[in-house]
Amino acid sequence: VDSLPTLIDRLAASLLIQLASEGAQHVGALSNISLPALRAYLDGHSAIRRGHYQAATAHLTRALELDSTFALGGLALASAAGFSFKLRLGDQAVGDEGWWSEADSAWRRGVEIAGRHQQQLSAGDRAYLRALRGTRYPSGTSVLDQLANWERAVQDADDRADVWYRFGVILLYQGPGVEVSDSRARAATAFRRALTLDPAFVAPLAGLLEIAAFSRDIPELRRLGALYQARDSSSEIADYMRWRVATIVGDSAALRALRARIHAVSTESLGRIQWTSQVDGIALDDAERALAELLRRAGNRVERARALGQARMLALNRGRPREALRIDDNMLDLEGLPYWNPAFRVTYASYWGADTSAGAVTAHGIEQRAKATLASGSATPVQRDQSITFLFIAAQWRLWHGDTAAIAGTVALLTSAARDESARGGVVRRANLSRPDVLEALQAALTRRPDAAALLDHLDSLTLLGCCETPHYANQLVARLREREGNVAAALRAIRRARWYFPPEYLSSALREEGRLAELTDDREGAIRAYRHYLALWSNPEPAMKVQADFVRAELARLERER
Repeated sequence: VDSLPTLIDRLAASLLIQLASEGAQHVGALSNISLPALRAYLDGHSAIRRGHYQAATAHLTRALELDSTFALGGLALASAAGFSFKLRLGDQAVGDEGWWSEADSAWRRGVEIAGRHQQQLSAGDRAYLRALRGTRYPSGTSVLDQLANWERAVQDADDRADVWYRFGVILLYQGPGVEVSDSRARAATAFRRALTLDPAFVAPLAGLLEIAAFSRDIPELRRLGALYQARDSSSEIADYMRWRVATIVGDSAALRALRARIHAVSTESLGRIQWTSQVDGIALDDAERALAELLRRAGNRVERARALGQARMLALNRGRPREALRIDDNMLDLEGLPYWNPAFRVTYASYWGADTSAGAVTAHGIEQRAKATLASGSATPVQRDQSITFLFIAAQWRLWHGDTAAIAGTVALLTSAARDESARGGVVRRANLSRPDVLEALQAALTRRPDAAALLDHLDSLTLLGCCETPHYANQLVARLREREGNVAAALRAIRRARWYFPPEYLSSALREEGRLAELTDDREGAIRAYRHYLALWSNPEPAMKVQADFVRAELARLERER
């Protein structure tokens, strides 16, 4: 008699597993999980398949609260949290908790529990875990390495729909940044394979819809849009999917209805709207509506910093540097968020058309501040890291403005900092590893050193790793230096990578340069596409910037006449 409760729980667990259509490879592992933890896990698994990732994260967090050794639960939690659409897709850098907050915390907890108890996992699940957390965890993993990891994962776990979906996402959004020429076609193949394995899994359907939208395949987009809404009309991204279809097919009634209830649209959908409108050059007014709403509902400093950062990117992409500077002032007023620092004013002035006067003043200021902090001898590790960053940015400003003699000490300091951190066994920040390479290559090119070509080749190879091994403007820098050495084709390749390296950051400047460089290489159609996208972004620039917009508009008109 005293065995009956256990037997009943096992029977109930067996029935739940079968009803949930959980894979046969998981039945044995799940049979040993307590019934409450199992139910929370299966509820989370079901929510993932429906595309309800916030609900899935909540259920799976509950499962791990009930059983902190539940490896499959940890793997599922990392999957649910990582499916959230973020700018830093797949990048889980140490120290970013304040920026991505809850999603990354859940992701990290999931992969760590799954990693500690991976003896419970099947071979396919272990392959999934390796790809999910990256080969250098807890350090971040470059996109090129991620692609290789997921390619191995789909070979080792060919029967897992979520593995194929993940592979497709990386190909779709990051493939162009590492020069995968057929990335959309390969992504479509991966999404279709995922749907074949699990027809009820809505995320691959969303991926196919995105490809149809980018390709302007209106019949396919209408078909996929109807199919998606029939399967999912209530998830966090359902409104985004409605908007995505409506903007391409020209459904003005659907857009009016969506705009009228913007306050009810999910934060996830608003984030996607503002991102995609810039990246695809469509409905830019909706990006502004979405960001205004995100700022309105930001409830704490982290949320406000995130929304302000996105608003600053939009302002620069739309040709509004003075507005971006005002937003930047608001960001610098947010205490307790040290990664929002004034160095952005300098890099954005150097590579993105931000206010150059503010850039010059800030470059001098952060250099003096950094030298004083380091000379004090009492700097904390965080202060030291920030000071090194400031010196790195100020050195670039000096180099671009003709002062090529004063950075040898900065290069030595950056090299030493990376070496010391590695010797201590700590996680070496990727930017520290790349900063000496950036400055060496830049100084060598500007001073025409004999080793300039080799150093530039090395920097170029780093940018080919994809986000986020080098500073986000590295491709812009490479493109400038390639053009200076007379290799315009290589400059064009670099600037086309830049568009997808960390979009939408630096997007408008990349598009303007792409148009110019494409024209120089007789790629007229490429120049036309880039200029059209640029002018869509700059449809309403600040008065002082209209001369630039008019110049590009005239260039576009000439190219179109000469077709």
